[in-house]
Amino acid sequence: MASVEAFIFLPLCMSFSGALQLAGFVSPGWIRFKNRFHTIHTGIWYTLTCTETCETSSVYKDHEAGSYHPYRPWQIQTTIALLACVIAVICLIKTRNTTGAIMVKWLTNGAYCSLLSGILSLVPAGTVADIVRTGEHGEDDMLFPYSLLLTGLGGILALVISLISLYSVQSGQTTNEPGVHLSSM
Repeated sequence: MASVEAFIFLPLCMSFSGALQLAGFVSPGWIRFKNRFHTIHTGIWYTLTCTETCETSSVYKDHEAGSYHPYRPWQIQTTIALLACVIAVICLIKTRNTTGAIMVKWLTNGAYCSLLSGILSLVPAGTVADIVRTGEHGEDDMLFPYSLLLTGLGGILALVISLISLYSVQSGQTTNEPGVHLSSM
C-alpha cells in the first residue's frame, strides 16, 4: 500500500486541480481575439466585448429560446468534471481516515472520480484549442486562450492523481495482507 504521505497530498493536489478547473470554467478566456475596433473574450458561459468600455453578455444572447447552442456540450462536460473533482476530494479525504478494505474502496472511488474529472475537463479544452488553432481568423489577431490552459492543467493533474491512486490500489491488491483485497468488501 502507498505511504501515508501520499494519502495526505492526494486530496490537496486534487483540490488544486479543482481550483484550476474552476478558474478555467468561470473565466472568459476560451476564445479570445482582437481587431482594431474591439477585443472579444469568450468563455463557455458569457462573452466580454471591450472597446472603450467592456460589456458582458450571455453566450445565449443571439440564440432562440430552446435552440441548440454549440457551447452546451462543453458546459455539461466541464460541470460534470467539477462535480467529479469535488467527489474525488471527498473520497480521498475519507481514505486518510480508514484502513483495510474500506480504505481501498474510498481510494478506488476517488481514483475513478479523478479519472472522470480529468477526461471531462480535457475533452472540451482540447476541442476548443483545436478550433482556435485551425479557425479562420481573417484580420483578427488571436490572443492566448488562458482558460484552456487552466482547464487543461487541472485535467492533467486530475489524471496524474488518478494514476497514483490506481497504482496504490493495485499495489495493495498484490499483498497478502488480510482485508486489503477488493473481494473482501
